[in-house]
Amino acid sequence: MKKTIALLLGLILSVSLLAGCGGGGSAAPTGKYFMTAMELEGEDIFALYTEMGLSADNLYIELLSGGKCKISMMDETGEGTFKVDGKTITISADGEEAFAGAIEGNKITLEEDGNKMVFEKK
Repeated sequence: MKKTIALLLGLILSVSLLAGCGGGGSAAPTGKYFMTAMELEGEDIFALYTEMGLSADNLYIELLSGGKCKISMMDETGEGTFKVDGKTITISADGEEAFAGAIEGNKITLEEDGNKMVFEKK
């Protein structure tokens, strides 16, 4: 249990440090996309997070106009840029690509090394 929580916190800190959202590309729907799922090494970390009574209201990606965005993981918020090309979204921070994933309708799915985060616009 402690190892799982440590992995979750490590992932959250990594995302908050790297998170930024990139500019340019085709127009993207702006707004807040709240986390609805997180899998880490095949484990449903999001369910564990909510079972612990923690609120998911502070786990989101906010796409802003002009290709800018904010990512909030717990009480840490990062800023950056995003770019949408068709159904692909690329999120960057400090001029470096941090995440690439899919955006379709009201859903953003980010996957890397078998880890997956899903965000949905409410």
